[in-house]
Amino acid sequence: MTMTRRNALGQIAASVAVPLAGSLLFSQRAFAAPPTPFTDIGPFYPVARPAEQDSDLTMIANGKRAAGTVIEVSGRVLDGRGAPLSRTRIEIWQANAAGKYAHAGDTSAVAIDPRFQGFGAITTDARGNYRFVTIMPGAYSIPPGAFGRAEGGIRPPHIHLDVSGRNDRLITQMLFPGDARNDQDVVLAHVDRKLLLATDRGMGTSGARRFEWNIILANG
Repeated sequence: MTMTRRNALGQIAASVAVPLAGSLLFSQRAFAAPPTPFTDIGPFYPVARPAEQDSDLTMIANGKRAAGTVIEVSGRVLDGRGAPLSRTRIEIWQANAAGKYAHAGDTSAVAIDPRFQGFGAITTDARGNYRFVTIMPGAYSIPPGAFGRAEGGIRPPHIHLDVSGRNDRLITQMLFPGDARNDQDVVLAHVDRKLLLATDRGMGTSGARRFEWNIILANG
């Protein structure tokens, strides 16, 4: 074939297009993130809600602060391509600092903290951001046979979340980094716990210990 200016330009364009296409594909793959794992809702979901359901679980009706270490948890809710999900509702519930839920099903001898809200609901902003203030939850023991599980064990500190996006609903749990009990958790033995680990951001100006955790909804 006789090489013309048009043929030469076509070959150059083709040679450039192949690496560009590969680069674009790599970029899209790099941008994707694995979805946050789905976990059991657990036996202590608060069917009976507290009167207060705001984003500060540490204090009820301007009373005294709940016992325990105050923490701040923030992050973003994103879809699988990294786009922020605004107006996403997040419900959170957890045990108090001693590992006790304000739930009739928690029959442990540990005392309920009447100053701890234990449940809150928030909505993400236009950039998918969320933030709540709470108490570092305590760990607790699971006796053999409890919760329909033959084996007993220790539940490490964790926070439950119910995330309602436009197309997805996710029940999940957040774990705290650096806790050896995370690897002993029989409840989460079936999921990749690394995807549930928050990042420790140190102490904030308010004195609260800060944690960051992004939530990925596969379909937004």
